[in-house]
Amino acid sequence: MEDRKIIYFYGEPSPRVRDEDVYLNNYDLSGFKVGDQAYQSVEHYFQSEKYRGYPNANAEEIRKAVIDAIDADTSKKLARTYQDSDKQQSLNADHWHKWEERKDQVMRDAIEYKFAQNEELRKKLIETGDAVLIEDSPVDKYWGGAVEGSLNKLGNMLMEYREKARKEQA
Repeated sequence: MEDRKIIYFYGEPSPRVRDEDVYLNNYDLSGFKVGDQAYQSVEHYFQSEKYRGYPNANAEEIRKAVIDAIDADTSKKLARTYQDSDKQQSLNADHWHKWEERKDQVMRDAIEYKFAQNEELRKKLIETGDAVLIEDSPVDKYWGGAVEGSLNKLGNMLMEYREKARKEQA
């Protein structure tokens, strides 16, 4: 197996993203369950968690629509529709502030659910060795790592989980 120092991943192959690395991205349809609820992808879970404790009578309907979205992109767009509407109307600011405080932990949980319940993907992640994992987003400076000044939060969280999985395997 080739020993790469950097592995770029994103929603689809590109000059830097190999087809075999697409599984690392949040849109990958590698389902998992949390309790009795099934999720199609990390993105479905992450977006739906924005509406846990949402102060709206339709909160559970919104969560269900986000969870049941046909694909991860639709899930994200649907979740953002409500979030953007709140921001435009200056509604539920406390809820969205709390979301910003907990979103990193929600992403860590989602990564763990995905890889703990998908043994083949967990093995592939461990096999990335010590490579630096970088989400090759051309626009996302928070989760991505390709734009100058990016934080590469998603790549860093995947590397943290990889280390944990490696220790559990030993």
